[in-house]
Amino acid sequence: MSPREEFGTNVRQVYLEVKLRQALALAGEGRKAEAEALAASFGLPVPGFAFTNDGTKAFVDAPRFQFYSGELQALLGHDVAAREHWKRAAAGRDFRQTAFAYRAAERLGRGNDAEWRGRLETALAEADLYLFRGGHYPAVATCARGLLLRALGRTSEGDEALRQVFTLPDKGMPHHIARLALQEQ
Repeated sequence: MSPREEFGTNVRQVYLEVKLRQALALAGEGRKAEAEALAASFGLPVPGFAFTNDGTKAFVDAPRFQFYSGELQALLGHDVAAREHWKRAAAGRDFRQTAFAYRAAERLGRGNDAEWRGRLETALAEADLYLFRGGHYPAVATCARGLLLRALGRTSEGDEALRQVFTLPDKGMPHHIARLALQEQ
């Protein structure tokens, strides 16, 4: 395995995303047992894939992954497990993941709390500051900004920010995340 480009996309993140998308597709096709088996393997070492031996926890624990794991569990009919994933997602504090924390809170019936509007506004200000300062991941911050604007009800601005993501370097999978978000409309 060659070293990844400085500030590039982590192979663990890509691997887990592929597995998550596979599990969601299987669940959507009614292939419950296969989807459940795949979900049970998230974050576990896989023989022959040395990169899975460590470093996957941060990606599995991220609010976005937890939100979609909750969606997967809901598709599988596991409401208690879905709620546990959404609770973990809703606890996230990183501005890049706040939109997914908010979506999880919505699934838990807590998205209308006044606290959330403040959290979303604060995260948007953090994204703007990150972009102003010129961080290494402008597409990730722009993607977060688009998702936050949408969560705040500023859909057209959010969609425009999500489209801007494609003009920036794809480090950390923002192109994929923005594409999915634009498809989910």
